[in-house]
Amino acid sequence: MKVNYGNYASEQLQSERRKLHRKLILPNIFILLISLAAAVSLLFGQLLSVSVHIDAQFGEAVAQMMSEQAGEESGAGDAAKQYAFLFKDADADVTVSVRPLDLLAAGFDGGREGVRQLITNALGGLSDTVNELSEQILPAMISVSVAGAAGADLENADLENIDTGIFADTVAKLNDQDFEGAEAEFSSQLDGFLAQFGVTLTEDERAQVMSTYDELVSQATVDGEFNAANIFAAMGGSGEGSEGEGGATDILAILSDPGAFADQLDEETLRTVNLACTGLSAFLLVQAGLWAILALFAFLHIFLPNKKVGMWYVKLLCWLPCFIFFIAPPLALAVAPNFVELPAVVSSLAFGGMTFISGICLLALWLISIFWCHPIKKRIKQCTRVLKERRA
Repeated sequence: MKVNYGNYASEQLQSERRKLHRKLILPNIFILLISLAAAVSLLFGQLLSVSVHIDAQFGEAVAQMMSEQAGEESGAGDAAKQYAFLFKDADADVTVSVRPLDLLAAGFDGGREGVRQLITNALGGLSDTVNELSEQILPAMISVSVAGAAGADLENADLENIDTGIFADTVAKLNDQDFEGAEAEFSSQLDGFLAQFGVTLTEDERAQVMSTYDELVSQATVDGEFNAANIFAAMGGSGEGSEGEGGATDILAILSDPGAFADQLDEETLRTVNLACTGLSAFLLVQAGLWAILALFAFLHIFLPNKKVGMWYVKLLCWLPCFIFFIAPPLALAVAPNFVELPAVVSSLAFGGMTFISGICLLALWLISIFWCHPIKKRIKQCTRVLKERRA
């Protein structure tokens, strides 16, 4: 309801203005809390995360991409076919996440160690995923290795219908460190598995296949303990295995030691990465600093006679982190197929992060400003104007 302050005495106007200022204490407290939440999320929260779900569809997408890149190159189709086969039982999420403090370290450190720490932390949560994927892919890996050692025609085989679950009990016993039981189980299932390829083993061929199995188990056993991920790390490092296997093992070997990325960067690339990290760090520091300044002013004005807080600089600039890191990536991914053809692997990416917190805080700030602070400030301004007119 509109109040006519012209009918108020000067003493009443001054008293009314003080009351109106006191009404700003509570919204100032909310502004303080909102600003602190936004500043903390921008400095310590997850800046950006990119996830991809690895399953049979992912394997097919990568296989298709390999075939398209290889073109008519001999054996490319077979390698892609085996690559898809390796991932047919995979079901895991791989997530890469970047945090502001890691960017600060990589940017202002200016060296290789900071970048190494950034990459290690960005991919640091993948060790469990690598182990999970390794166990999921291991039956298919054993199947491809065994079939190849037995002389099966992998090029013309219908790999999609090959049952790798035959070796599930073998893998389970290996995970339980029951090597003798696993070998016995593998041997008992071997003929049934190879029958899917129409292969019957002689004694010499069986001995060769068992030797291949022993080699796989040996690669995965470190200090007497079996771990499926060791197979892929070993094969990725040695370059052994088929082309299809090599692609999968290289990925898993890299993920098992993500910090090694930094060691492979040349000096020019390293400087570029450092510069990019410095720029992003400066941007985030400015954004968090603006929220921190608003928090400081909101706190001070709780106790000062004038309790009006200016927040235009936050409203003007602090939408950028949420838009750049949370809204723009999925939006670009949704719009890009209208202009360019994206690989299926890229199209399956999912983006996330915690910059949405600053976005929510900014929205809350606008609502408090428009519907809470502005009406009170407007009435304070009216009181002040009437008092000035009377003094004049």
